[in-house]
Amino acid sequence: MLKESINVRLVATNKDLIIRMRDDCKTLNIKEYYKFLSTLEEKVELSIILKMPKEVIYTPIFGANNLLIKI
Repeated sequence: MLKESINVRLVATNKDLIIRMRDDCKTLNIKEYYKFLSTLEEKVELSIILKMPKEVIYTPIFGANNLLIKI
């Protein structure tokens, strides 16, 4: 049985909506992953996610993936 977990936090400010996701799964930098997708359909789907926000920040810290998306 897998024991990975994910924590999602939504923060609304006067200027932005921030989505913060943290998990303890395998390292996955979403920007690097995009380069290795094989089909155009996969690339289009992920590019929409990467281009919509003002900022996408990925940081691996102490075995945890931290993804911050500022919309």
